Amino acid sequence: MTQSTMRTGAPFTFGPIPIPRNRQIAQDIFRIYSIKAGMRVVTCESGLEALAIYDAEANPNITWLCEQPLQLNQPIGKRPQYTFDLALQYDVGDPVHLEIKPSTRLVQSANGQKAPPYWDKLKPVCENWGFNIDFRTELDYALRSQLITNWRTLLPFASVAYRDPDEELETRILNLSSRRTGVSIRQVCAAEPDQDSNTVIASIARLLHQGRLSAPLNEERVTPNMILTEVLRES
Repeated sequence: MTQSTMRTGAPFTFGPIPIPRNRQIAQDIFRIYSIKAGMRVVTCESGLEALAIYDAEANPNITWLCEQPLQLNQPIGKRPQYTFDLALQYDVGDPVHLEIKPSTRLVQSANGQKAPPYWDKLKPVCENWGFNIDFRTELDYALRSQLITNWRTLLPFASVAYRDPDEELETRILNLSSRRTGVSIRQVCAAEPDQDSNTVIASIARLLHQGRLSAPLNEERVTPNMILTEVLRES
């Protein structure tokens, strides 16, 4: 699924919705080159939203994302319109539109659980139009903090390889990583003496991004000694 351009209907608008300039000036803005947003720069209004982007890039089961993806063109609480922070498309199912809020800004909802403000009003409106919605806080990303930190490093490398993929190099990397004990990043680079090491790392990052390679990215900081293993796929 791709929603790369805005289109407007009576009850809602699909994004990415531009962030007004006054909000860009008043808030901390993060710009991230995103593969899953269609190889473009996405704009986040907070560090927490930036974490959500890196977390999505790290998940091979997420195939597409869009920031500011959906605006409800009707009053919700005190807001004249309501815009969600992020949409994610998984391998199966419809996109999920997310509200991303610090846990301190959640309030008590009708079912007794904590949720973003106006959640009880949002849910029936979105269900009426067939939109799946959910919310995330910093607590959802805390257990994946090392993974997210590593993808801050790896994402620029992966982006380079997506723009100019070297499938022959990737095949050689997969063959090396198919060993029972895997292979380190350092060993892969050493096995490609005619290639610049950054080019090799870019291909490794793309394979990790696609889920064709695995590594303990949520357990340790990425270094040349990190072990890579090929992910075997069902035929």
